[in-house]
Amino acid sequence: MLLNYGKYHRMWPFFDTHRKKLYVTIALLRPLVAPICKLLVSENCGQSWNQIADFHLMDKRNTTTGQPFVTKDGVIFIPVWNAGFYTHGETWLAIYKSEDQGFSWTKVYEDPKGTYAKHFFQNPFDGSLYLGVGVEGGGDRSRVSSTPARSYLLCSKDYGKSWRKILKVDYPTALYSGTAIDDKTVIVTAREKKSVFRTMNGVSWTETHLGNTARSASHFEAIGKTVISSNSSIFVSTDGISWIRLNAPIKWLMLRYPTLHRNRIYLAGVGGRSIVLSTCLKEWYITFDATRVADSNLFSRMTLADDYVFLGNELNGVLLRVKMPINGSESISVSQLLETNLRSLLSFSKYIAKSLLTRNVLLF
Repeated sequence: MLLNYGKYHRMWPFFDTHRKKLYVTIALLRPLVAPICKLLVSENCGQSWNQIADFHLMDKRNTTTGQPFVTKDGVIFIPVWNAGFYTHGETWLAIYKSEDQGFSWTKVYEDPKGTYAKHFFQNPFDGSLYLGVGVEGGGDRSRVSSTPARSYLLCSKDYGKSWRKILKVDYPTALYSGTAIDDKTVIVTAREKKSVFRTMNGVSWTETHLGNTARSASHFEAIGKTVISSNSSIFVSTDGISWIRLNAPIKWLMLRYPTLHRNRIYLAGVGGRSIVLSTCLKEWYITFDATRVADSNLFSRMTLADDYVFLGNELNGVLLRVKMPINGSESISVSQLLETNLRSLLSFSKYIAKSLLTRNVLLF
């Protein structure tokens, strides 16, 4: 355990592979404790930390963040919004940018009705930046929700100086993640719509319905595959047009952050358990069961740094560091599968029961 900020705090790590720096934001998941919205950086895989931003001091509406992002040129971007969105439908969105490693920050975009902007992604071919943004929606006094009323996709062609909306979706969904497949093709996932949108010119879009929740999208040039994570499954494509669904053997998991490492695709799974799964697209492996170690099924935020996995907790403010490989090269055995699925079923049942009783458990 590297960091521990306690309940109602979200830890969101990101590793800059080019400069070997680990970034993590500490912010609120619920507006039930004192506001905090900071960015830390480590140059030694979490052994020591420096704070390089306090976004709540910049604007009191900044109480939660999306994933930190660093461009190929070393520019840092952070999306921030109001954590009251989840419980009271309070909106506010801003994008902050630093060109000097966090010494100074500039607000480059804001939307008073915006919210829930989870993941930047960059087109490696032309440097364009993208961010899905929610509009209104969220929770109210009787329920917690992370679903925007509608969404749009922002694009910047000038390294974050200016932004324009290139896709609008008038449907209760988050535009959760995206990736560039080649120098023309960009895709973005619509989580609640269970769809992926595809463009080849940034103007016209085609929608493909996947039939299951669409979360994180990654393109792996080394293996010629694009992967979208879903519920105990992934969708795989070679062209961004047709998709094949591959089911994971462990059930009741919401999968995120497909990351290629040594010919395996690693994913963070939460819900029934907090498990890091990996796959070679033929076999599946349990890399690490965080629930066994940290007694939580909410380690939903993941990044890989060389031979480490960093897991950020969505609710309890904890950051874990795990050395890879945890397990050997053997795929999941029958006994391991039965045991893990039974544990997942029990944990997921408790999660659903608590959600119904408190109306305050949320994990999309």
